[in-house]
Amino acid sequence: MDTVLVLGYGALGGSIRGVLVMYGSIEAWVSSRRKQHDSGSPSTKIPLSQSADWPAESTAAVSQIILGALAGILLYRTGTVTTVMGVILSGISAPAILYQLGQVKSVRDAVLQLPEQSPAETSGEPLKVELPRTTAHAKDEQANA
Repeated sequence: MDTVLVLGYGALGGSIRGVLVMYGSIEAWVSSRRKQHDSGSPSTKIPLSQSADWPAESTAAVSQIILGALAGILLYRTGTVTTVMGVILSGISAPAILYQLGQVKSVRDAVLQLPEQSPAETSGEPLKVELPRTTAHAKDEQANA
């Protein structure tokens, strides 16, 4: 497969993930409008902008497209993924793949440029990484609390 195609398929996977996240925000908006309508106060409609931070969501979608393209080319060139569907799925799962790579001690040490330690000196604690939350996730967590 050509490099441009691999990048495109990986980016397609990243865009699918971005669209799914945006769809979650739209579903949250529809749900809140239904609740408002069922409560009998439909005079003031809830705007779509209240369900998500669209500039932030769009920026996240663009970064997911870029991550998807990079993950697709990386996994295809190393022989881990060999099919079009595999490249697309690697694009969808790019953030999770990067998170897992951050858990590998040698990769983490190389990225953070930590000095070599013997096993007796390490705490055994995994690196704690906070993944970014979308506005829809935050509102769901507030509603469930």
